Amino acid sequence: IASCTSVFANPAPLGIELNKTTLNEVKEKYSVTSSTPNATDGYYNNSLDINNIDIKTLSEVKAISNSNEIIEVLLLTLDKSQFNEVYSSLASKYQLMTQKIPPVGNKSAEFEDGDCVIYISAPHMSFSMTVAYATKHFITQYTNRTEQDIQEEKEKNKKLF
Repeated sequence: IASCTSVFANPAPLGIELNKTTLNEVKEKYSVTSSTPNATDGYYNNSLDINNIDIKTLSEVKAISNSNEIIEVLLLTLDKSQFNEVYSSLASKYQLMTQKIPPVGNKSAEFEDGDCVIYISAPHMSFSMTVAYATKHFITQYTNRTEQDIQEEKEKNKKLF
């Protein structure tokens, strides 16, 4: 298993440090309302009860754990009106890698901190935005799984036609 090897601490939104905090430690701080398998093999989506999390307009939090129950991803969904505030906060803490922030349209940015990546995305036709904190290890696993799924679909379609 790969790990964030930075000497510095990894991002720790909501006090959940990526690639260090265990699912049991999360359960000590927050109520986990459900745990379901993730599309990426060996990972689980753990939904947190947002009622005790003091972030205005927060509508959903998922902590994705690996097979060792270590949190590798934290997904936060909140009202899109928070984009500028969240962007400014992230820009003050992490290295900006890319940004697309037009006056009208889809807004997004990507930040990096050691072996972790932070994405912020606010689709134009949506009322919500997503802030995703993820280890590069998880992103690699997810990308490989997605590419495998696409290839399997192509092979299946080739047989059908």
